[in-house]
Amino acid sequence: MAHPSLRSHSDAQAQISWANCLPMRTVVCGVTAGSQDSLFTQSPPCRSAVLHHLLVATAAAIEERGYNAMPIGKGLEHLWQHGALPPNATAIDMLTDAPSDLASWFWARGFAHFFDKTAGRAVTCMAPHHTLATLLYADEAVNATSPHLRWSRMHSVDDVFIVSPEKNHVYEQAHLMPLGCLPLYNASILAPSLPASFFTAGHSRPSKHADEIDATYPNPKCQVSCEHDTPAFQRDVHANVAHCPLRNDAEYNARLAGYLRQPLPLQLSPAHAPFLAPFSNTTKLRQGKEWEYCLPIKPQLCGARRGVKATLFETPQGKPCRSAVLQLLLENMLEVVEELHLPSFVYFGTLLGAWRDEAIIPHTADVDVVLPSFTDWTILQDVMWARGFYVFERDIHGACVASHHPLASLLYAPNQTRTDSSMHGTPYLDLYMWRKEYSASTAYIQVETANAKLNASQVFPLTCDHTIFGSPVPSIQHPEAMFKSEYGDTYDVDPNLRLAACESYCDYQLVPNKNVSRT
Repeated sequence: MAHPSLRSHSDAQAQISWANCLPMRTVVCGVTAGSQDSLFTQSPPCRSAVLHHLLVATAAAIEERGYNAMPIGKGLEHLWQHGALPPNATAIDMLTDAPSDLASWFWARGFAHFFDKTAGRAVTCMAPHHTLATLLYADEAVNATSPHLRWSRMHSVDDVFIVSPEKNHVYEQAHLMPLGCLPLYNASILAPSLPASFFTAGHSRPSKHADEIDATYPNPKCQVSCEHDTPAFQRDVHANVAHCPLRNDAEYNARLAGYLRQPLPLQLSPAHAPFLAPFSNTTKLRQGKEWEYCLPIKPQLCGARRGVKATLFETPQGKPCRSAVLQLLLENMLEVVEELHLPSFVYFGTLLGAWRDEAIIPHTADVDVVLPSFTDWTILQDVMWARGFYVFERDIHGACVASHHPLASLLYAPNQTRTDSSMHGTPYLDLYMWRKEYSASTAYIQVETANAKLNASQVFPLTCDHTIFGSPVPSIQHPEAMFKSEYGDTYDVDPNLRLAACESYCDYQLVPNKNVSRT
């Protein structure tokens, strides 16, 4: 007697369930061998080939009707890393903005689409009337779970949206749009603008099949075409966004709110006004040269751990603590890379200050943040500009306070020359890029201008183990490895305290180092 799923259906949408999924026996193939093309040459079929066909065909059906569909979750992460679907997986998570009733669209293409109460979302599998059904059907597999897609829908409100069945996490439209493409086998697939934002999307509960997607290569579960089990490429496999929670600075927030009720007007000097007057012109912003829109600042040196950003409302106008301005720059940049889901971390002297002093080194000219080489600097420039900061490119990248920042009138030094270099005195951010490089047996992380590469395991996964002024900052796994290569064996002692140069808040200059053992 034929399996119930092989019986004819007079009403395609009536009572569709798992019983309508075509029974098939699939195998785990080499990671680069599992495209849908192999459905005609490999029997039993590659599990990833069935999923590939499901993904491509359903996305095409949705796009024909003017909507979008794309992979999300762990499947997207694997696709982004390796240009292939995970060979072990029985399901791929998908995101769409199409109406919820997709059953008739998919049924016409040979797919069964229904709501699975156990999964808490809609599911799509191959149906018995699919063109390839006779090629793929396996009667002995009637009790096996068919390869399938699990669907999440976008629920948009203004410029943000949620991804069902999630309820608490809000995504920004800028994370999704404009849509891009990622390589998938010998073609490409539609993908979010910032794929990493969606690596954990669509999960209402931990998946019992997570191990199916977290494959390593060579894959010990490979059954067929295992000579093709080396990924075509491997992209930042272990990089992570640290998600360090910024301290709620109640004192600063209260003072800022009070100041903004009656802000001081910015009065640019005649020498500065033609160049630094606030503007809203994207073309002009893009054409800006290095340092061009940086607000001239003449900061003072304040005591260790004392020159926090709340002091910006106490110091004389135009004479802020250097470390207070740097804290303002650093925290805004860390918030932005978090928003953009960029695996970034503090480095060089900034990490040393966090590790050694739990603060920004008072006499340092800048703070150092390292971003991934795939950073979209145009997006970063726009987001930081909206906050009142100017991101620019020089030999590396940099950022500074711009004249339209809400606190510009407190920071501005009208008698200073225009900022034209790192030696000017104006506090700034140094922004570096990291990239992963491989030898025969080891992965390394190369940071721009660094003296030495670090082993990838010395960098990732990023931690929140070190703080600056009470706020955890994203840090590498083994800071001491970087300190030794950059500063030698005496990095635990600051050779340039400049105690006599302190101008304000000088009552607390020497700080204990919690990371150095004391006898």
